[in-house]
Amino acid sequence: MKKLISLFAALLVAVGTLAVSSCATSHDEDPIVDLSSFYLRGNMNNWANDSLDDGKMTANADGSYSIVYTAKAADDEFAIANSGWSVKYCNGTKVAPDGTDVSLESGGGNAKVTGQTPGNNYKMTVKPSSTSVSVKVELAGSNVPDFYILDTTTGMNKMDYDGTEYSYTFTASGTSESLVVWSKDKYYKGTVAYAKENPTAATLTANDNVSTIDVNGLTKNLPVKLILTVKDSTVSAKAQIAIPDHFKVVMTFKNCTTEKVSFNSNISWGGVKAGKWSVDETVFDNDGKEANLVDGKLTFYVSKDYDVSGTWVAEQATGGANFKFEATVGSDSADGGLWYKLPLDQDTVEITYYDDQIK
Repeated sequence: MKKLISLFAALLVAVGTLAVSSCATSHDEDPIVDLSSFYLRGNMNNWANDSLDDGKMTANADGSYSIVYTAKAADDEFAIANSGWSVKYCNGTKVAPDGTDVSLESGGGNAKVTGQTPGNNYKMTVKPSSTSVSVKVELAGSNVPDFYILDTTTGMNKMDYDGTEYSYTFTASGTSESLVVWSKDKYYKGTVAYAKENPTAATLTANDNVSTIDVNGLTKNLPVKLILTVKDSTVSAKAQIAIPDHFKVVMTFKNCTTEKVSFNSNISWGGVKAGKWSVDETVFDNDGKEANLVDGKLTFYVSKDYDVSGTWVAEQATGGANFKFEATVGSDSADGGLWYKLPLDQDTVEITYYDDQIK
């Protein structure tokens, strides 16, 4: 009987030993990334080059780290990196400031927070794992007031903000336009003189009652950009012509079997004398006189290089910028050099050619 008890005891010891050994093995996991010596280093804090404290993150109870920063631009590049940049987490990933967790792998190009309002505060929370970190960004505080155009037809239209100025583009209905501008329970009042270029800013006054900003000196159907700037408590406004920085031209050749278009001459441009117009020549070859078609389409961009010494021509600006297109498709000529307009209130122009137009 003693032998049986001793044998049973020995078995218990052996099973216990095996159980302890098995338990130790099942918890042998990769270590979590230690973020205690990592920093937010990006455009928003001059890459923490002035002081690493500018990118120092605060440890949270759940093991994550967080930091609040002020956005410098709509898109701020960044990395989660150590002091010597020997280890960094970024990998070219884009992060939206909507509170969604996004994984950042180590190495690669800078990550980027996109869609921010410059001047606003954002909170970035970084949570480590064994091989990467996850990041989420959310609005922490609005330092930049929103301005709205109130319209009886379209309602409240938020003005665009680029970090320096607010803007709103409209088409003039006559020689003057009255706009209702509202921000933080205040209406703004003033008279603004339109200028084709280099407009003079007018100081606006804030009112509790409905007021308008009157823009004078317009031409009917002219695209106009209203620009507001805020400095301390002073709000100023100016108005100038609104022309896209570039046009996208899409030419579709129906039932066309050729893969290349040959230009009879250089594309010529006229109309708005607002500086220099240039064609995106990356799609052209043979000194800019040939272009390949993709699925029967030719797509290229026309961009404008502003020259403030250039002369604006209001009559031509109202109608749009003209371009003359003359090309050869196979052995046939397309459109015989007709002029086309690039409308100033659009940034894309689509032209379709059918069999009976290729002659």
